[in-house]
Amino acid sequence: MGKAFDKALAGVVSSRSDFHVHTHYCDGKDSPRDMVLSGISKGLDTIGIVCHSYLPGEEDWCIRNHGYDAFISEISALKSEFSNRINILCGVEHDMFSKDVPSSSFDYVIGAVHMIETQAGLVSIDWKPEITSELCMRHFSGDWMALCGRYYETLSRVVEATDCDIIAHFDLISKFNQACGFFDESRAEYETAWKRCADALLGSGRRFEINTGAISRGCRTEQYPSNGMIGYLKRGGAGFVFSSDAHEVDAVAFGFDALPTLV
Repeated sequence: MGKAFDKALAGVVSSRSDFHVHTHYCDGKDSPRDMVLSGISKGLDTIGIVCHSYLPGEEDWCIRNHGYDAFISEISALKSEFSNRINILCGVEHDMFSKDVPSSSFDYVIGAVHMIETQAGLVSIDWKPEITSELCMRHFSGDWMALCGRYYETLSRVVEATDCDIIAHFDLISKFNQACGFFDESRAEYETAWKRCADALLGSGRRFEINTGAISRGCRTEQYPSNGMIGYLKRGGAGFVFSSDAHEVDAVAFGFDALPTLV
């Protein structure tokens, strides 16, 4: 964890800090400069610009191979240019299946699980609802609890795999569930799976992000993690940061006005 990140986390979690913003270096639509200007216009005092770590064969959404240096260089220049207007941090969203991520070159690391291992290789769980449904049918015989269990078991190892500072979108497996009704989130099997994962991650002392990305995209009406999960994590002593997971300027700090009541 870098000194800039330590400083940004001093004190209580703030709705004037957005630690998870993407740009056109990966699957975002806008430039780092445009995202910084959006943060300034929305009254942020800290913005974290992050790239998805490189995964071979996944260049449509992750940073291109050998693209880290250019990304870090541009964010460094923006830090100097806007030093008297906003605190800019340079981060990486380290997918746990990425290799050779230069984590020490970044101010902080967000640990994430976007894919799970199957006999056919890595398969995305958050790209499109039909892809997630096909994943469940093909590799888990339609057993959604088995798929959810695999996801949370994988996520429970994300700190070990990435040495992250922040744990991303804890219940990402439910991204499409509100619209599609794939599984019952009140089932005992589901609760057991996510609580076992939460307990493992709480032991690491890492912070969890409260992520509004699915709300801004119209997939959910509730942030990651869900309200019930946030309550459980709080009782377990978790710390939090606010993240929009923005992929365009309009989504920076999306919905943050409602978040302080959660923590």
